[in-house]
Amino acid sequence: MLTAEALWGHTGSIITGIVFMLAAALKEFWYDANYELPKQTSFDNILDFSFYGIGTVAGLLVDLLVKHHG
Repeated sequence: MLTAEALWGHTGSIITGIVFMLAAALKEFWYDANYELPKQTSFDNILDFSFYGIGTVAGLLVDLLVKHHG
């Protein structure tokens, strides 16, 4: 997020967050659901995806803090 902020500004970090979440959704709900061993449950996939979401939101918050206090 901070690299995207440095290169492309705040819009770049938001786009990076969106792309990251789309990739996380693809990984969790398609790849892991079909190919990960041991077999994942839907709850496992939702739980994992939620942590990707928490990390993305935390990254955007840090990005905002750096932008406003940097």
